[in-house]
Amino acid sequence: MRSYLEQLTSHIDGLSTAGSQVEIVPGLCPLLYYSLVPYIVSIADGAQFGWMRYTADTQFRRKILKCDFSRKDVNRLYPNEIIVRCPNHASKVVCGVGPYGDGVIKVRILDAESSCPKSHKPGEEFLLLGDQAHRARNFNRSFPRLVCDAFGLKESRGDNSKIGVSIEDIIFPCRYSRAGQKYTWPFSPDGFCLHLFQAIYPEVLSCMYGGRVPERFEVPCHCQSTPLGVSIKKVSKRRPVFSPVLDIAEGVFERFFYPFDRIDYDIKVKIDGKIPGGCAIASGREYAVNMGDQRFICPSALHFLYPYLLLAERDTYIEWSGDSTPGHTIPCPDCVGTLYAICPRSEYPTGSRLCGSW
Repeated sequence: MRSYLEQLTSHIDGLSTAGSQVEIVPGLCPLLYYSLVPYIVSIADGAQFGWMRYTADTQFRRKILKCDFSRKDVNRLYPNEIIVRCPNHASKVVCGVGPYGDGVIKVRILDAESSCPKSHKPGEEFLLLGDQAHRARNFNRSFPRLVCDAFGLKESRGDNSKIGVSIEDIIFPCRYSRAGQKYTWPFSPDGFCLHLFQAIYPEVLSCMYGGRVPERFEVPCHCQSTPLGVSIKKVSKRRPVFSPVLDIAEGVFERFFYPFDRIDYDIKVKIDGKIPGGCAIASGREYAVNMGDQRFICPSALHFLYPYLLLAERDTYIEWSGDSTPGHTIPCPDCVGTLYAICPRSEYPTGSRLCGSW
């Protein structure tokens, strides 16, 4: 029987042959590409990430050392690259994505185990040319449907209320995670629609780090047929007295240690348009994006987890190679971050598995 990756790739290839707008990077695992999409969009939009070290020559890349990926400070070691982890925690694929000169984005495989079903190996490189933001947005918004269609599942229009998420392990603490934390729907503040959040997260991330995001844009949400209008704004929480002092302290810290990502702002999302009956959101209302509340899942991790939440709601789970658990075990995008488990709230799942393993 074909593996999960083979089924998904075959489905995407079939759509490409039929003239679909869905495009992936040749040779790059589609699940890894989905994980990279928010960063690709943000980089193409001109975002500058607070935790990433930049050099004057954006084409500079550090030599890859295997021992780096057992270090908790690995995120500061590779200038001009955001380090992102593959959702298959068993294969331990880690890649770097960053600007590579004018209008070019480079993806580089930094670490991988032999169990990677795509056979990715350290040192592989992919150059992304042209309108990568547009292609990545299209792929992001199509990916949930691709995953469901590839396995004959009807795309969920529900609220995921029967699915729970828990933290299995924290490699390195962050502002969002607490050991043993369990999450239930809604996974984000104000009960914001999970489907719509997935669709707009690349723009949310871009707005967080100064990217060029339109004041208003339309986005198709797969829980309804007509596009919704979306406005995203960044609201500063800087204090006139304390912020200049913190700026100086941050500059000194970064000079001698590594970049520090200070969140001194809120992100607000406003929706307008015709909202279908039963939808969790309201037209004209402003919604907050989680900026550190441990009661809700980190927004980056929530986007990362989303396709697997859809599968779990249909009682379908990926059996990663080397993973005997009957639920989804998914890491956050940070290779030294948090490991999550997805399973029904009422009991541990005993439902179907996707064909074979990776």
